[in-house]
Amino acid sequence: MKNDNDRMAVSVCIPAYNEESTIESTISSVLKQTIAEEADLEILVGANGCSDRTVEMVASLEREHPGIVRLLDIDQKGKPNAWNTLRSEAAHDVLIFMDGDVQANPGAVRHLYDTLFERDDLVLVQAMNAARMKHTSRLTRWSRPPANDGEDTLVTTWQDTICGRMYGVRNDRLTSLMRRAGLEMMPNALIHEDAWLRCVLDTMASRDRGIPLERVFRGEGRYWEVCPKSLVYFVPQDWKEDGLIMARNLHAREQLAELFPEYEATRLRLRSQQQSLSVRRVRRWARKLLTTSPLELAGMFPRRLLKAVSKRRAQRAYRGHKNAGSEISAQNWIRSESSRVSAGQK
Repeated sequence: MKNDNDRMAVSVCIPAYNEESTIESTISSVLKQTIAEEADLEILVGANGCSDRTVEMVASLEREHPGIVRLLDIDQKGKPNAWNTLRSEAAHDVLIFMDGDVQANPGAVRHLYDTLFERDDLVLVQAMNAARMKHTSRLTRWSRPPANDGEDTLVTTWQDTICGRMYGVRNDRLTSLMRRAGLEMMPNALIHEDAWLRCVLDTMASRDRGIPLERVFRGEGRYWEVCPKSLVYFVPQDWKEDGLIMARNLHAREQLAELFPEYEATRLRLRSQQQSLSVRRVRRWARKLLTTSPLELAGMFPRRLLKAVSKRRAQRAYRGHKNAGSEISAQNWIRSESSRVSAGQK
């Protein structure tokens, strides 16, 4: 969106919960964006329920960059609550949401902005995830595919989902779509706010455009897409936390199944169909074995072993949580300080 002075205008919205070790580098990566030189840029930080020095550090940056950095000190914990507050407080129509423990490449915001204005059919544009593996443990590196550039950074070459680390939205289009869906805001109890967004966007794309939901799943008529030129860098959690994250994902899927039963039924049906195509799977594995080097093949086994261990831990944590009768909400799954791997982001 352009303002009265015919300049581009962007609001970068950062939900932050106890991000004292990374929030400065995150904001710095936004201030270094190429679009900052030619656009009216505001950076809103929604510090929600922080118990560390995040609020103090953002307040210092607010004084250092008046009119650009703005602190919103939110009492209630939970990323969806921060998301709603940031969206309502943003001054511009183009909103870039990003986590408080990531960094964006210099052209990331500009690429998201340009894509949103080049495509009238899009509501949301997703950045590509780039995992910085250098400062992770050896087992964590083994649990992921090998890095694919000289800086020990793993860039996901194929990404087909909405991830909360970084994405851009046209707020006018999103507001219109949510209202047609009977929604004014994101539910505060959500575990996965990004998965909820995809459910809303895909369901409304199917309804508005008269396309079966399973075809929307395959990419037809979507209201969102991934921008491969926009990269957001993050340090993955230690492999020991994979089980906790998987258990969290199981609860999130259960929650979404209650909110979007048709969507989840379609997802599970398509997944079952893909798994049942045994001939295709055998051919795919055969091609992989023939085209992969022996060294890379050797590395696949520890990855699969670590993944199996994490899955077992996830099922145990999931059953324990269910047996305890705990409420499924974002509050139950706010990550502890021990799960944050922030080395290398300063």
